[in-house]
Amino acid sequence: MKFGKQLEAKIADGHNAWTSQQFIDYKKLKKTIKLILSLRANDPRTGFTSLFVDALKKEVLKVSRAYDEATKALSSVIDNLSWKKPTKKESRKARGSNKTWKT
Repeated sequence: MKFGKQLEAKIADGHNAWTSQQFIDYKKLKKTIKLILSLRANDPRTGFTSLFVDALKKEVLKVSRAYDEATKALSSVIDNLSWKKPTKKESRKARGSNKTWKT
């Protein structure tokens, strides 16, 4: 099975956190290339490279935004899990407990 079909199957089964926003849609880019080739067949002098470049930029920005959002969410979780250095009063209360504090 080709990578693209495996990826589509994983997304479709819903057992993972992947969405279509987290990967580049190579199928869409391939269709854009085919469109350009058919347009060039009609008029070989015309340049349609910008169609592909625009489609590629759109896909890369889509994935970049998804990973930026995931990074922010993960950073937030990490911040919430981090222990803060206790005050002297909190430190006295915590003596004898098994807690370790981040410095």
